[in-house]
Amino acid sequence: IPYADLFADAVESYWRAAAIGKEKGQDNARARLEHAENGIQRALARQTLRYESSMIFLASIVSGAPFLGLLGTVWGVLVAFGAVGVQQAPTIQTLAPGISAALLTTIAGLVVAIPSVFGYNYLLARARMLITEMENFASSLADRIELESN
Repeated sequence: IPYADLFADAVESYWRAAAIGKEKGQDNARARLEHAENGIQRALARQTLRYESSMIFLASIVSGAPFLGLLGTVWGVLVAFGAVGVQQAPTIQTLAPGISAALLTTIAGLVVAIPSVFGYNYLLARARMLITEMENFASSLADRIELESN
C-alpha cells in the first residue's frame, strides 16, 4: 500500500533523526522534519519507479508489434516473389496466395498493437493519477509532521 509506505518511511526517518540527535545532544526539530521529508521523497520515488517500470514492457509491445508484422510481411512477399520467379509463366493467381499469407503477419501485428495502445494509454493515465495522489498525500503528510513537531 503506497500510502502506508510513505507514512512508515516518514515516521521511521523522523524517529531515527530524533534518536541520533538525542545521542549527540543536538535534538533539532528542523533536522527531524527534514529527515521525515527525505523519507517521504524516497518512498514516493520508489513507488513512482514501480508504476513506471511496469509500463516499459507494454510500451515495447505497442511499438514493436507493428514492426514484427511488417517484417513478416516483407519476408513473406520476398518468398512469394522468389517462388513466382522460378516459374516459367508467373500469373497473379500464383502470386496472390503468397502475398495473402504474407499480409497475415501485418494483421497479427496490428491485432496485438492496437488494443495495447489503448491499454497503455489507460494505464499511463491511471499511473499518473496515482502518482499525483501520492504526491498530494506526501505533501499533506509533511505538513502534518511539521505542525505536530512544533
